[in-house]
Amino acid sequence: MWVLELIPPTVFSENFPIISIPAISSDETGIAGRVVVIIKKGTGLILTDVGNILLNEDTEYSARTAAYYAFKYTKKDLNKYDVVYHIDIDAPAIEGASAGAALTIATISALLNYTLNNDVIITGTINHDGTIGPAKGLTEKAEAAKSLGKSLFLVPYTQSELIETTTEDYCQIYGKAEFCAAELTSKKINLSEQTGISIKEVKTIQDALNYLVISK
Repeated sequence: MWVLELIPPTVFSENFPIISIPAISSDETGIAGRVVVIIKKGTGLILTDVGNILLNEDTEYSARTAAYYAFKYTKKDLNKYDVVYHIDIDAPAIEGASAGAALTIATISALLNYTLNNDVIITGTINHDGTIGPAKGLTEKAEAAKSLGKSLFLVPYTQSELIETTTEDYCQIYGKAEFCAAELTSKKINLSEQTGISIKEVKTIQDALNYLVISK
């Protein structure tokens, strides 16, 4: 489960910028990592370099989908380029696909030489048609984004509010016996109010670019 600060890499440059990753560890605490996106002339390879970290297949598929859609969006021929995602994070394994939207935006920005707003951060999966799918751990990610000093956290559509469910026993006397049953109650939680960072929902990569791109 990731949230990424996006800094667009320069196509065919040797000075590839770093994309910061505030991540959520297995014990639900925030950890820092980084991703470098490298795009160069090639033959259509999409590679994910994670060193000694175990990589979940969902994460690898997400990176591939990000590259495929970014090249489709920019109308460039992926078969003429290679894309490498270098991931460095202090964790034994990486799993989940919620970095997909961020990787897509970073790749588009590299291909089109966009300048991104580093005060804005995003989480969400990437679908083949450019829509942004749901992510997990929104509260922890929002808190991580705030701790990094970000002013805006972009989340998938419908995820600016969370549903919290609580369980409480209710007991009644029936004759000489007491019977207790678990009752469930739910309430909506406004993610922005809970975490103190501004939240905006985005449905598509284009929606996200509208918030993230400073100049073209």
